[in-house]
Amino acid sequence: MENRREPTLDLSPYLDVIGKELEQPEQFNYEVTRDSIRHFAHSVDDYNALYLDADFASSTKWKGIIAPPGYLMSHGHSAWIIPRLPKLQDPEGGELNLFAHAADDWTFLKPARPGNFIRSSSRLASADLKSGRKMGTSVLLRLETVFFDQYGEKIATRGGQYFLMNSSRGGPINQSPYPPLPDGGTRNVIQPTRFPGTFSLPAARRDSQRYYEDVNVGDELPVLEIPPVMLQNLGRFNAATIGTGVDEVGGEHDGMPDAYVFGHLRISWFARLILNWAGPNSWIHQLTQRNRQWLLIGFRASCAGVVKAKGMTDGEAWIDIDLTCDCELGFVTNVGTARVVLPLRHSR
Repeated sequence: MENRREPTLDLSPYLDVIGKELEQPEQFNYEVTRDSIRHFAHSVDDYNALYLDADFASSTKWKGIIAPPGYLMSHGHSAWIIPRLPKLQDPEGGELNLFAHAADDWTFLKPARPGNFIRSSSRLASADLKSGRKMGTSVLLRLETVFFDQYGEKIATRGGQYFLMNSSRGGPINQSPYPPLPDGGTRNVIQPTRFPGTFSLPAARRDSQRYYEDVNVGDELPVLEIPPVMLQNLGRFNAATIGTGVDEVGGEHDGMPDAYVFGHLRISWFARLILNWAGPNSWIHQLTQRNRQWLLIGFRASCAGVVKAKGMTDGEAWIDIDLTCDCELGFVTNVGTARVVLPLRHSR
């Protein structure tokens, strides 16, 4: 039997920078404002009054507006850092030129509020050689980012995983579960430009509070239905987080038959799903998501959750939730987990 040849790749350019603080380009946001929070919330269609209505937010335990969980990407986004990492070639001499987002894990320690001044710091935590039929030789990178407020206090951490691969190998497209599109075609539907005053927004959503005593293991969260995501939706998200648009539609993009929905959006979708159900005095302490399959523009998605555990730690009541995001075609695009802190109905 012929011995399988293990892939070889010189990872020394990455190994040399592991654990070192990476050069931080200029952030899109530094100061947290009501407007920057509002713009982000609108970009992900999350109209929670906790983010938008000062009077309502003042009636909660937070005593004022706080930012949604995904908002901190506007203060430190991997899209700024990854292009600054070294370039590599695969064993055949092809450039590893495609960064494919694989997973996120967030820990939220305290809320971001208007008036905060937030800086981020990133480092490469690991670089591991991978080989598989889907992607050929690739490198799995873990990028870790810490967010600090103006007092130097840590408010959140994020771990992001990315595959670095050769896009010409065609691995992702060969595994695509989507129906073929006409050559150069797209499912994108052009929408009218959203000039201020030319469209109306939904009323701010005032969610009911759920208490720890009311939750049981096995409870299912109401499904969050996501309408077909179009290029304009991606552009709004990019504008709120990295200050740019997006112009990738029709034909192949990163080995896919059309533009695809950013995996980073699942953090906002999962957070919206959870807090719709849990209520404004709840706190998402940990939130993860892992990409299982691409979600192309033009397809609907649905997010669901089920309570898997509950308990008390140091007087704090928490529940753990398993999360999924499904494409309308019937397959799972993302999975995730969350630890959510809930208030007690009866103080102990």
